[in-house]
Amino acid sequence: MQTVTAKGEQTVTLALESTKILHTPEVQEMIEDLGIPVMIDRSSYELEVLGRIEWVKLYGALNSVKDLLGKDPLFVEFKAVKEGNVWTVDKTWYQDTANVANLITDFNVMLTDGDPSKLTYMKKVS
Repeated sequence: MQTVTAKGEQTVTLALESTKILHTPEVQEMIEDLGIPVMIDRSSYELEVLGRIEWVKLYGALNSVKDLLGKDPLFVEFKAVKEGNVWTVDKTWYQDTANVANLITDFNVMLTDGDPSKLTYMKKVS
């Protein structure tokens, strides 16, 4: 998650990473050294369907900040939540990872206060 402050400064408040980061623990350590918590998505490791559903529920919580806070009150301390600048990706992103260029364009729109109607995968969570 990334936040843009009133002064236009960009700060990262949560790094959501795949398990690939486990292959380079020094990268995770560097992120954490910057004071950014790292959450590793381990949904692909779930052997049971119900285990995977729990991950879906976690990501589903990102559809509203209220639901997110209901999952874990710790999120209330996140700067992005405090400033109302929480974003999520469309559910189809995980099935269309070959189309990274559109996601990068979405990041640009998000970070530059561009026209949200031009977003392909990203949406602002309210």
